[in-house]
Amino acid sequence: MFSSSTRVDSANAFELRQLREHCRQTNPQARLVEAACRVSVPAPQTCAASALSSSRTVPRLPMAAMAYGAGVICARNCGVGANCRSRPFAVGSIRSTFEKYHHLSNVLPAMGYSEVSATNCRRPLLRVPCDVVVIATQSNLSRIIAIAKPSVRVKYELEEVTYPGLSAILDEI
Repeated sequence: MFSSSTRVDSANAFELRQLREHCRQTNPQARLVEAACRVSVPAPQTCAASALSSSRTVPRLPMAAMAYGAGVICARNCGVGANCRSRPFAVGSIRSTFEKYHHLSNVLPAMGYSEVSATNCRRPLLRVPCDVVVIATQSNLSRIIAIAKPSVRVKYELEEVTYPGLSAILDEI
């Protein structure tokens, strides 16, 4: 059994200690693989002077008590804060998510890909005052809903920072 953490490059030391302890308590036999999740966008200059609204698939953010994900990290890497608030424009399942998870602020949590979920995501995207939407969902959100603003999609690269890494652990099995 193994567990992985992909936030070692963006989490602070306290958060990393908490995560490691949680893994040990949950499964003392698990081998922990720590990794950095390198994020980028194809054209960083697109984000250079823009305010951003970041879309992120939930439940990963709320369940992990994380207030932001790859979209916000990518915006910061481009030198722009993800400073657009989508909470006031939230409807349906997204509004319920914000009510349940108060720590979410600079993200628009994508709550699934059904027609209702897509509508709940599309409506705030139309109303949030932002120049660019950073798409940080695993699925390409722009293929599921029409986004009427310029958008960029985050690219993920995993960089293992502990040894043995995942490949070496799987080779042992």
